[in-house]
Amino acid sequence: MCQFLGFCGWVRSRLGRRRQFCHVTQVRARKPRSSPRGSKNLQDRSGRLGHGGRVASVRRETFINARPEDVWAAVADFGAVHERLVPGFVVESRLDGDDRVVTFFNGAVAREALVDSDDEQRRLVWSVTESRLGLSHHNASAQVFDEPGGATRFVWIADVLPHEAAGPVGQMMDRGIEVLKRTLESHAGSQAAV
Repeated sequence: MCQFLGFCGWVRSRLGRRRQFCHVTQVRARKPRSSPRGSKNLQDRSGRLGHGGRVASVRRETFINARPEDVWAAVADFGAVHERLVPGFVVESRLDGDDRVVTFFNGAVAREALVDSDDEQRRLVWSVTESRLGLSHHNASAQVFDEPGGATRFVWIADVLPHEAAGPVGQMMDRGIEVLKRTLESHAGSQAAV
C-alpha cells in the first residue's frame, strides 16, 4: 500500500515576498497514519490524495544545438517566455509582481508563480496558481544541462493533479518543447552567422 504525505510551508521569492508552497510525496507504508496534531489524514480509503487523486509527473527532454548558457539565459528570463523561449506557443506574457500571466496559443490563460530560479544549477521552477485548465495542482521545472560539443540537454517536468490531466498537459508540453527547440536553435544559427 502507498501513502501520500504532504506539507505546506512558506518560502521567500527573489524579490523578498513570501509565497506558500506545497509538497506531496508518495511513500510505502503498511497502514495509513494520522498526523501528529490529529488532523485529517491526506489519504482516503481509496489510496488517493484527499483532494483529487495521484499526482501525475510528465517529463519531456530534448537536445538543443545551442550553447547551454544561451539556453539558460532564455529560460531564466521569466517575463519574456513569449519572446525568447516559445513565441507562438505563448502569445503573451506579462509580469505581475513575482508572477507572470501567460496566454497560450489556444487562448488559455494561466497565472504562474515563480518558485525558484537557480543560476548555478540552471533550473527554473514555477507553479500555476490560477487557470481555467481544470488543474488542482501544477508545479513545473525546466533545467539546462551541458552536453558534449557545446550542445544542451533541456529537461521539462510538470507535476499535475488531477492525474487525468497528464495527457492534455503532455500534449501541450510536446508542442511547447518543439517550439522551444526550433526557437533556440534558430537563434544560435543566427548568432553563428554574425
